[in-house]
Amino acid sequence: MGAGVHGGDRAQVDDHRTHRRRLRDVVFVREDGSVLHPEHVTRRFQRQTNVAGLEKIRFQDLRHTRATRALLAGVPLKVVQERLGHSSYTPTANTYTHVQPEAGVGAAARIASLTLSRPA
Repeated sequence: MGAGVHGGDRAQVDDHRTHRRRLRDVVFVREDGSVLHPEHVTRRFQRQTNVAGLEKIRFQDLRHTRATRALLAGVPLKVVQERLGHSSYTPTANTYTHVQPEAGVGAAARIASLTLSRPA
């Protein structure tokens, strides 16, 4: 008998593939693996920030804040793109170009110090 999938194994493989396709765009799951609806997460986040006395912000704003702070801290745009899960560099660059002038000042200063320094 070959190494192919037979009988009950085929059904398991099909079930696994179907499950993976369903979870492709899922961000949050419960401990048992069942899917949490995004609105549930949003409502819970809003309740928790309210209880903590924090300014009202959208859950999505946390993602943008993290990316912006990372760029201001000098994290390369490519690394931020990967951490955000963007499939390419372009959406990250287009979204966060407003951060680049601040980051560019530091880069210009570093380049100037290299250019203007005298060899020992």
